[in-house]
Amino acid sequence: MKAQQKKDPFYQTTLQLGPVLSIYGNNTKHTSGMKAGMAFTASVKGNFRLNQTATFITGITYLTHANSFSSYYFPDSTLRLYDGKHTYTYESRFHDIIIPLSLKIKLGVNKQKASCFYTEVGWGYRKRVSSYLNVNSQLYGFSAYEGSAGNEFTTRYIPKK
Repeated sequence: MKAQQKKDPFYQTTLQLGPVLSIYGNNTKHTSGMKAGMAFTASVKGNFRLNQTATFITGITYLTHANSFSSYYFPDSTLRLYDGKHTYTYESRFHDIIIPLSLKIKLGVNKQKASCFYTEVGWGYRKRVSSYLNVNSQLYGFSAYEGSAGNEFTTRYIPKK
């Protein structure tokens, strides 16, 4: 081993900042004109080297993202008669905190190359810290709803407690 070569550090910190490209899909029976808004992410992650090929990664990530689309709107405690027209514009913004736990494994050890292939497996805890929703009528020009969009994730695979 030559004196000029440095030993891999056991711990390394990564700071990431930048814009996010959001891609949304919509159900055309219920929405139309889906557009992504500005999105941004910032994160600090710690990389703990376990051996020459494996690294444990954890940290914290902040993500803000937005979208807008047209749909129908039914106020609470009203009769819901759907006429098939999307006459309300929805604009929403979300702020999330994500805590990732992952294991990155290099597929080969070659320190002479500047790049290499790797695979990463892990889990992330995601918490929506705030949200904003504004629903405007395209026909009459009034705001039908303005406030929180809800701070809970819902999925059909994990039932609510």
